[in-house]
Amino acid sequence: MSVSSTSFSDRLTRLDNNSVKLYAGNETPQEYEPGKLICAMPKVKKAYWTSIIIGAIFGAVAGHLFKTNVGIEMFFSQPLLVVFAIVKANQMTAGICLAMLAGPVCALAFQLFSRTKTRLAQFWWSYVAGSIAANATAWYYFYLTMTA
Repeated sequence: MSVSSTSFSDRLTRLDNNSVKLYAGNETPQEYEPGKLICAMPKVKKAYWTSIIIGAIFGAVAGHLFKTNVGIEMFFSQPLLVVFAIVKANQMTAGICLAMLAGPVCALAFQLFSRTKTRLAQFWWSYVAGSIAANATAWYYFYLTMTA
């Protein structure tokens, strides 16, 4: 192997993000615009935003179903055994309550046990945000009735 003829300062200039230089065989630097290189072009984050939007939509639907069919007042106005009997008696109510419970549980599970931030973690966090946004007014009115 031949010994490199470039100096340390030349190597540092190649690492500079503002001016990318690729060296040809005759030791003449070839300058390229950093924005025109493939590695420097901004990536399209289509899958990123798609998973977030789908999660927010599913969360908003689950939150709206929870607000209209179940309601947060049921959990605080009834004893725990009565709430359990109501949820157990109706499969629709049980499914809606499980859908509301699945959002935070899955979001925390993917955050804690995933090595990287996957699309599923983004999906579940946006699911939680959508379900909270759909129930924001119900939570606010419940807060007003409890503090009045």
